[in-house]
Amino acid sequence: MLNDEARRAQREQAGLWLSEHWTQNRECPLCGTDAWTVGDIVVVPLVHSPLDGPTYPFFPVFCDSCGHTRLFNALTMGILKGSEDEEEEEEVTIPEPRAGAEASIDAEPPK
Repeated sequence: MLNDEARRAQREQAGLWLSEHWTQNRECPLCGTDAWTVGDIVVVPLVHSPLDGPTYPFFPVFCDSCGHTRLFNALTMGILKGSEDEEEEEEVTIPEPRAGAEASIDAEPPK
């Protein structure tokens, strides 16, 4: 487990990466503000994998006003390095959605 100083350094690295790469509109798509905070790395396990199976490390970046959260992959950002003995990722086939199960973020919110 990392100490506070190491976690702070990772957040600073993530902030620098975001400053370089987040070149488009930074307004929150929910509330329209543009104030974001970088959180500590969150490790997300794959569904239906053993507890010691593959995981993805993300930096949560959340809107200071409404809490809307975006996740950025810490490996892609170059802040964490993957294991050199990792196996090639298996291609995953995503099944077609069932009829009537479609959802859209553009849909009207429930009343």
